[in-house]
Amino acid sequence: MKQSKQSQLIHIWEDYEFYLSIPKTFTGSNKPYVYFYYLDLKTNKSTRIRKYIGKNDGNIKLIRDEAKKLILELATLLNDNWNPLTNLQNEEVINSTSSIEECISYWLMKRQDALNNESIAKKTLKNNKILMMHFTSFLANKNLKHLQAKSLTNIHIKEFLDTKAFERNWGKVSYNT
Repeated sequence: MKQSKQSQLIHIWEDYEFYLSIPKTFTGSNKPYVYFYYLDLKTNKSTRIRKYIGKNDGNIKLIRDEAKKLILELATLLNDNWNPLTNLQNEEVINSTSSIEECISYWLMKRQDALNNESIAKKTLKNNKILMMHFTSFLANKNLKHLQAKSLTNIHIKEFLDTKAFERNWGKVSYNT
């Protein structure tokens, strides 16, 4: 069996293994390329991502040097949340270790998306932003802005509501809303 290419692992970064594939002969449109596998979250399958590099007149050392530079660029892009399938930045994901400040900005972004989709009214978004402004200022006054979301308790929420109800002279309806 004739093997037309040789692939070798040349770099590992986090969960990614970068391989260099060099054709045995450089005839026609054969080009060396770097490839790695990227998990497509929509299909939950790994997809091979290829990035071609120059032939460099068949000089293996120059090909490897160019591949290493390309891998550094790819690792930098992946570190910045780049999605090679769409060639766009992935949307930030929040989780229980995210700060409450990150969660608030994420939620407001989702509310803006809801307005753009005409799921909510402009006034609703405005009220959501006002409420989050009050909550953010409360957190800043208590030095809790960088608190992890999982650490936020009912006591914090009750204290915020009581403080704002007194400060803004809210009645029962405003408080419950």
